[in-house]
Amino acid sequence: MEWYVYYDNINKKEIIRFNIFDHCGFLQDFLKIVSSAHTKEYFSELLRESLMYYFWSRSEYEIQIYPWPAKSLYDTHLKVDIFGQIIMNWQAFVDYTWAHRHEVREMKGAST
Repeated sequence: MEWYVYYDNINKKEIIRFNIFDHCGFLQDFLKIVSSAHTKEYFSELLRESLMYYFWSRSEYEIQIYPWPAKSLYDTHLKVDIFGQIIMNWQAFVDYTWAHRHEVREMKGAST
């Protein structure tokens, strides 16, 4: 599965596209959610809680967006974390993950 967000990689000193399913902790949580959620509403609730736990309000997952061209240092800007990037397209994200839940279950069974 793939769902990309922007991430400031401080080691490379660049903003990169990051697949949230490459985050080990979130992926493990996601596999548990897929196994336990039997309705889309409950799935959505658990998924949101997991995303908040791993990606919400953590400075290492925040990027700042500025207008271009900048007129001054005091122009408005937006600080957004990975959770904020996902929540902007929440329904599309839930639909995508819900649609692929059977594939994830099969992958989980193959890996154990």
